[in-house]
Amino acid sequence: MAEVEDKRGKEREDKRGRRTKRGKMAEVEIQAFIDRLDACGQRDARVLELPDFSEFTTTPITESPGVPNDQRPFATRVDSIAIPQFLSDKRSSAETSFMGLLPQISRSWISFDNHLFLWRFPNPFDEESPENTQFSSHKSLDNTIMLVTLAVPKKGVFSDSVKWLIVIVTDSEVVFLGVQYHGDPSFDNITLVPTYIGVALESSPLCICSTSEGRVFVTCDDSNIYELDYQGESGWFNSKCRKINLTSSVLSSFIPSFFRKSSETEPITMLKVDDSRNILYALRSSSVTAYFLGSDGNQFEALNTLDFNLTPNLNKPVEIASIFVVPKNHSHSVHLVAITRKGHRLFCTTNPN
Repeated sequence: MAEVEDKRGKEREDKRGRRTKRGKMAEVEIQAFIDRLDACGQRDARVLELPDFSEFTTTPITESPGVPNDQRPFATRVDSIAIPQFLSDKRSSAETSFMGLLPQISRSWISFDNHLFLWRFPNPFDEESPENTQFSSHKSLDNTIMLVTLAVPKKGVFSDSVKWLIVIVTDSEVVFLGVQYHGDPSFDNITLVPTYIGVALESSPLCICSTSEGRVFVTCDDSNIYELDYQGESGWFNSKCRKINLTSSVLSSFIPSFFRKSSETEPITMLKVDDSRNILYALRSSSVTAYFLGSDGNQFEALNTLDFNLTPNLNKPVEIASIFVVPKNHSHSVHLVAITRKGHRLFCTTNPN
């Protein structure tokens, strides 16, 4: 009997020893996991130095009784601005209509076929902001308006009274209008003036953007980026405005498309400018190409193309819906955020390190 009890005692001791050993191993694994999480957090803190977006809240979020702070919505709708009634009436009879915002001059724009309307929208955060009662229009174009953007006028081309240029893109041409304002500096009253500057397009336009230096870029369905270079007077060899192909050489036009990379033949669906770093980004369906505009903002040099379908650790295929620039004063390492059609955010950089 004594031998049996000794044997059982040894078995219990062995079990306790094994449990102790497993417990120590578990503690080591847990601590290693915690250390790894800390290391990943420190790495993310170094790489993803994005701002605290709560700093940009311009109005307090409405209190939600019974809802914890960390479960409250990031943003709530403050106000909605309706399209003026007479514009809504015109919209129903137009064959094509596009619209957008020009926040630099506190205007919304809407097009009905070849007719452009601008109207001032009130600032929901400013109780003294005027209502949307002032309208401007332009109807001297022959073709359907597709894109509208603002550009800074080049120095020495226009009079000092022209503070902005409205760039109108139709399905066959680009036209520049001058923006003059009078009254107080809040752009309460503006006048659109013709500049008689424009250029024809051989391909259908897709997107347009401008830089803080006044450079204007447009893309067409031929997969190229064009710069619209304008001047005050035409000369013997140069017109007032010319379209410069920045991404295709003369020889490349003779090369069949099936000899070129598929990414080079895909149309560019979005252009974004980072004026803080002088970089132009061109978005295709699954890739982004960065172009350096020079330290003075007057150059054009391809930096690199990031194809997300060739990037490891991403579920394929990747389709990018939109891209957003992260200015230098918000982050030194993250330069661009790409949003996939599934809602994933991809943080990108042009820093080789």
